[in-house]
Amino acid sequence: MKQLSFCIIFSQIISVHAQKSSSYREQEKNFPVANKLVYVIYSVEYREGKKKIEDYIKTKNFTIMNQNETKDSYHYELRAQEKETAAIDSFCNTLGYVSSKNLNSFNNEVKLFETKLELERLEIKKMEYEKMLIKIDSVKSNTYYQHWEKIRGIETEIYDTKKKIGQLESVKYIYEVIIDLNDEQTSPNSSKVNFVKMPGVEYSQLFTENAKSDVSYESYQGISMKFLFTRGKSYFTAGALRAMNPDKNDSLAIEEIFGFTFGQDWYGRHLGRGNRRFFNLYIGYQVGISVAYNRDSIKWIPFICPGTGVELFKNKFLLIDSNLSYFLPVSTENRNLRGWKVGASFNFTF
Repeated sequence: MKQLSFCIIFSQIISVHAQKSSSYREQEKNFPVANKLVYVIYSVEYREGKKKIEDYIKTKNFTIMNQNETKDSYHYELRAQEKETAAIDSFCNTLGYVSSKNLNSFNNEVKLFETKLELERLEIKKMEYEKMLIKIDSVKSNTYYQHWEKIRGIETEIYDTKKKIGQLESVKYIYEVIIDLNDEQTSPNSSKVNFVKMPGVEYSQLFTENAKSDVSYESYQGISMKFLFTRGKSYFTAGALRAMNPDKNDSLAIEEIFGFTFGQDWYGRHLGRGNRRFFNLYIGYQVGISVAYNRDSIKWIPFICPGTGVELFKNKFLLIDSNLSYFLPVSTENRNLRGWKVGASFNFTF
């Protein structure tokens, strides 16, 4: 009977030990690391990007800790050694536009110190039970088996604690890499608008292609007030252009053009997307209405201006810009008033 009891107790101990080992393996998978590297990426070739990530993970034999998928995004979490992060960084840049890259490091010294104290406590506790076990006369008594079971349980805890200490000591070389791949869309539902308040001034010159007496002059110049209200960017302008060499004998040619415009510019996906401090290339358009004056009359002339430009310098507070556009009046004066318009502007955060 006592032998049967011993077998039952022994089998229970083995079962408990196996459950704890299995539980620990599950915990190990999600063990907190000291470094977290997060990439947020927008890709035009969204499906191809997902396949590239999966192939890369298989090639490098990374273990995916977590993976989520929605209609327009993929989320990957994996573990990597510190020496592998440079290659991962280069790979992420091939997927599309890296909107953000964040590295967070955590100090595990306190956790390591507490775990070592726990190990010391367990070892002392084990020694006390071993001393008590020696004093028990019969190895077949229930008291003996109870103490023996306690010692085996403490040994399991000591094993787990030592393993945890080893992980905490080596964790500074392990990175949790999170890759968020998003489908870059251009529909209004997915666009993000960041409003700003950036007033400024713009100097412009207009060179007409087919100047004609009684209609227009070869060149105009002037200053406008320019107000940016979104990053990306959208703006209003209001200003005037005056003929650079007016003819006193020509009373019918347009001498002054007062214009009110709305404009938008877009950055190239493969040319920095407007995030560089210097030389951000963009394309855009302006639409508006102008009031054209000569010495005898006033004309209302709507116009459009497709164009391009380069932001020479930009930070959070200043924007220095140069642009080139084609002035297209939507009126009977189109042939003799259309032409190339160049400008330079300065805006500041208000």
